[in-house]
Amino acid sequence: MIGSAFLVGLCGQGIKVTNDALVQSKIKDEYRGRVFAFYDITVNAGIVTGAIGAALLLPDNGVTSILPITIAVIYLFAALLLMKKSKFSAAATN
Repeated sequence: MIGSAFLVGLCGQGIKVTNDALVQSKIKDEYRGRVFAFYDITVNAGIVTGAIGAALLLPDNGVTSILPITIAVIYLFAALLLMKKSKFSAAATN
């Protein structure tokens, strides 16, 4: 459980750094501060909400198999949804 939490955290921070750079590079100067502030608050609220959810859902000893499997399945469906060919063809035409 600790190993999977470490890897998810590591990957999540890598994604956040990449998204921070994208937000800062793609938003016009006059909106950048407001958009980045909203984005950063949303990400941080998601992290805190996830921690609260884990505290409420996990057993006291922290040993469970259903929650990591459920999260892995959700990640798999999200990856499959994002990898649809139509998503890439729409991005290429813009």
